[in-house]
Amino acid sequence: MKWALALLAVLALWQLARYGAFAPTAAQTRPVSPAPIITLFGASNFSRPPLADEIRALTGCEVRVIAKAGANSDWALTRPDAFDAGGLVIIAFTGNDAALHRGVPLSRSVANHRELLARAQRGGASVAHVIGGPRFHGPRGWVRPGARAYAAAVAALPGGVIDEGRHLPEGNAMPDGLHTSPEAARHIARAYAEAIRPCCPHPRSGLCP
Repeated sequence: MKWALALLAVLALWQLARYGAFAPTAAQTRPVSPAPIITLFGASNFSRPPLADEIRALTGCEVRVIAKAGANSDWALTRPDAFDAGGLVIIAFTGNDAALHRGVPLSRSVANHRELLARAQRGGASVAHVIGGPRFHGPRGWVRPGARAYAAAVAALPGGVIDEGRHLPEGNAMPDGLHTSPEAARHIARAYAEAIRPCCPHPRSGLCP
């Protein structure tokens, strides 16, 4: 009986390690390249209003959305059209990649993002990775033990880095533990606006020069 419990413990630790539970989590923001069009390429937090509308209002930039609820970086590889418009593609899949129940092991997540970077380069697009925003909690946080490690690993790849957390409000920003509230999305849009302001052709706020 003892050896069986020990084996289960080892298997559990191995699985957690595959999903980044013990990996480094440090990450830093980096400048975002200028671009005439912005593509939000990610999962449900990109597809839900009002994030894209708020970014348009703050910056005057053209913004398009390619997103699917529950999507991870495996799905991203099925959407080469994300880079068709060139410009700046903002990528956010690490939250779902980190999910134990439907995610992608850390090493494959990094490999997938490297392929996305290669596609962006071939399509003449620049890339920015999203870090530091959603504070997963409750059951949806428990199944993402390595979420910060995923964000840090992807942020270490080439490209810009946008830290959503700079404007994420205190309190219940994620009522269901996973998705940002409309109010939180409005705050997060300011982090995006600050990062992409070099591309703003007709700035409508003090965030853009």
